[in-house]
Order: sequence, then C-alpha cells, then structure tokens
Amino acid sequence: MLNPLKALVPRSLLQRSLKRNIALNWTATLIGAVVSLGLTPITVARLQEEDYGIWTFLNGLTLYSNLLYLGLGSAFVKKMSEAVGRDDRPDQTRLLSVAGTLYTGLGLLCFALAVALAPVVPRLLATPLAPERLDAATITMVLLGLRLVFMFVNSAFSALLASHGRWDLVSTVIIIAALLRSVGVLWATAQPDAMVWLSIVSVVDGAIQLPLFIFFCRLVAPGVRMGAVRPTREELRGLYGFGAQAFVVQTALLIIGYTDTALIGVLLGAASVTLYTLPLQLVEQSRVLVNGITQSLLPELAAYRARGEFDKLKSLFLAASRTCAALSVLINVHLVILGPAFLAIWVGPVVAAESPRILLFLGIAATASALSTQVMNPFYQALDLLKLLVLVVLAEALVNFALSVWFAGRFGVWGVALATAIPAVAITMVFAPRFLLPRVGVTVGEFAEQVVLPAAALGVACAVTQHFVSYVIGADSILLLAARSACSGLVVVLVAPLVLPRADWLPLVSRLAPGLARRLTA
Repeated sequence: MLNPLKALVPRSLLQRSLKRNIALNWTATLIGAVVSLGLTPITVARLQEEDYGIWTFLNGLTLYSNLLYLGLGSAFVKKMSEAVGRDDRPDQTRLLSVAGTLYTGLGLLCFALAVALAPVVPRLLATPLAPERLDAATITMVLLGLRLVFMFVNSAFSALLASHGRWDLVSTVIIIAALLRSVGVLWATAQPDAMVWLSIVSVVDGAIQLPLFIFFCRLVAPGVRMGAVRPTREELRGLYGFGAQAFVVQTALLIIGYTDTALIGVLLGAASVTLYTLPLQLVEQSRVLVNGITQSLLPELAAYRARGEFDKLKSLFLAASRTCAALSVLINVHLVILGPAFLAIWVGPVVAAESPRILLFLGIAATASALSTQVMNPFYQALDLLKLLVLVVLAEALVNFALSVWFAGRFGVWGVALATAIPAVAITMVFAPRFLLPRVGVTVGEFAEQVVLPAAALGVACAVTQHFVSYVIGADSILLLAARSACSGLVVVLVAPLVLPRADWLPLVSRLAPGLARRLTA
C-alpha cells in the first residue's frame, strides 16, 4: 500500500540524487553562514566580549562529546547501507534500534557528566569569573548537556537517512532548524540572562529536529521503526570493530579542530577566545562547504568497490579532489585578503587587529585539510584503509597540540593558528595522499597536474586580481568587499576553462548557454 506520507511531498523528491544531496548540503551551509554572520555581531554586542568568550568556551568543550561516538556513525552508515542494498527492512529496524539504544545511553551519559562538571568547568578559565557569571556559566553547562541528549538521538535517524542516500533530507532538517534557531537567538540575546537563554534555545533546537527526522525516516523507510533493544555481543563487536579506526581519526580531527579554543581559554583567558573564534568561524565555512561534497561520497564509493568499478572510483577521486581543492583555495584566498576588513566591519576593529595572521595560518591549514583529509577520508573508509589515515592524522593532532601549548605562550593567539598550519602542511598534506594515491590508481604526477596545479592557478589568479583591484576599490563597506569578490569571480570564470578539464565545466555551460557549448564542442 502506498505510504500516505508520500502524498505530502513532490514525487521528484522521493528519489535519491547525488546532485541534490550536494546542492542542499551547500544550501544548508549557505543559510548557516548567513545566519551566523548576521547573528554573531549581535550576540557579541549583547553578551559583551567576556560572556561571549565563556559561551564559546563551553560550547567548544561540549564538542568533545563526539568522542563518545567511538566511530559508530561510520559503522552504522556502512552496515545500514548494506541492509538498504539488500532491501532488508527487518535488519534496518534492528540496526536503527541498536543505534537508538546506544545513542540514547551516550546522550544520557553526557548529560550526567555535564551536571557533575558544571560547577567545576567555568573555574578553569584563566581569568576568574564574577559570582553572577559563574552561576550563569554553571546553568549553561547543564543545559548544553541536555542538548547533547537530543543530538545523539537525532544522530540515529540521520544515519538512517544517510544510508538511504538522502543527505538532502538531513540538510532540510538542518535548514529548518537554523531558521527557527535564528529567531530564538535574537530573542534570547535580548533577555537579562542572555547566556542561559541561549542554552535553552539550543535545547529547543534539538527537540524540534527530532520529530522532523522521524517524519523523513518514515517517508524514506516506512517499515523501519526504532525501539529499545539490547545489543548483542556480536553486534557490538562488528560495530565497534569497524568504528574503532574511524573513532581514532575523529578523535584526532577533534584535537586538531576544536582544542584551540579550549587551550586559549585556559592559557590566555575568555577574551582571547573571542579574538580567535571569530576568524575561525570564517575559515570553518570553507570546511563545511567541502564537507557538503565529501559526506555524500561514501555510499557511491562503496557501491563502486562492491561492483569492482575501480575506473569510476579513480575518476570520482580526481573530480572530487579537484573540486574540493579549488573550492577551498578560492574561499581561503578571499578570507586571507578580505577577511580582516570584513571582521572590522562585522564585529569591530579590536578583533580585526589580530585577524590577519590568524586567517592566514588557519586558511593554509583548511586548504591542506581539504586536500589531504576531507576529500580522502571517504575513500580510505570505502577501501578499508583507515589504519593508514589513523597514523597520519594522529601524528598531526599530537604535533598540533604540542605546538599550540608552546606557541600560545610565545606568540599569543595567532601562535595557536600557526601551530595548526605547520603539521597540516608538513605531515598530513605529505603522507595522506602518498598512502591513498596508489590504491585508487592515481600517480603523484596525475594528482599534481589534475588537482593541485588547477587549484593553485585559480588561487594565484584571485590573489593577483585582488592586488590590482585594491588600488581602485576600497574595503570600507560590505558592498565594496562584495564588489571586489565579484571581480575575482569574473576572473575565475575566465581562467577556470583554461586550467580545469572540460568535463568539469562543460555541463554547466551547456545548461546556461547551449549555443556556446555547441560551438566549444564542435
């Protein structure tokens, strides 16, 4: 019988689509970026520098809850994808129930830890807090722990959607939640205890996402339901056996990406966290956009490997690497050049004064990560080669941590950014491609010619354009910065066909200008 929920959505959206997955991932990223850019100066102004630093510090600590996944996310998607491929609904139900049971337990564990640590954590900051701020930080820590309960439960349903190749629906939930959350943040920051109300909004945000995920899961997998079960020893061994390697990679990436704010808070104080976090938020947008491509690849790669279609796997590797490298380079070149002026307009000159070196080093690290970790991780997973990637990213994480502690005291806030860039370039960028390239049938020369050089050419074109445009167009307003970016965009449109393979850009030209495409292919 036809699922009645399917009558509520257009028929075209009932089928999976890799292009739609990427498009909606990017839409969610764009909306998230716009919301963040719009709300951050308001939040900073209303909370003031110290309270915003406390809020960022506490949120940064809760991100370590991701360690409790122990790689289960990748394991569930892999196992569930296999069950989806067999159209085995009972197995999907069992896996979803196991996921729900484990994730609910982990969420409750996080909440208990948050309650236990709430009186202690705010006292870790280098600068002692006033009593009223200490109380607010303690309550905020408890509420952020409650938010984690919803986050873990929602993860089970998002894994089911991902295994069905429906990242577009996951992105739809994220978009709806972002829009509703923006309204809540505007209201919360206008209240007397703004930090506490912000944490309440974050709890409501997670609670709203849960019924949306359930609705879409019943739409995609109408016969699959979640229930409380007791996982068997064999199930746990299979899940954690696969997930252990992914867990180590995830742990290392967490150390690389999120330890900085915690270290700065402990070593330099809450105000310094704000100086570092705002440039970091800009650079993180490039990572999120790259993730919009890479997180949709694993189901396709697993299918190629299962069918022995290694020629398609190689082609997808080169195309994905080229796209992600070019995207990361273009974004980060603009952030390094225009970012300080944007921050001065966005939140004020105090942050902008520290931002040039922070943006430079974080941009270098983000570009190296896009090439060596983000785009290669799903290929390592699909080929069961995570042990190799584990060694590389773990080495990067350890060096990053050690250098961050050293450089924070020696150079201040920007030294932490430098500590992030050095191992990303000197370790991961060198060794991660070296291990993977032979496994996907790509030589170092092919990788350099088809991935690195096109991205470098586009980056140089943008940098040169910005150098000359700066003599004509200032950087005193958002409109002028947009005009300068538009100039770079025009140059990229002209240069891209010269450095990128025709297959990358001809389909777009065929849609936008069919006549021109016919002349180019004649």
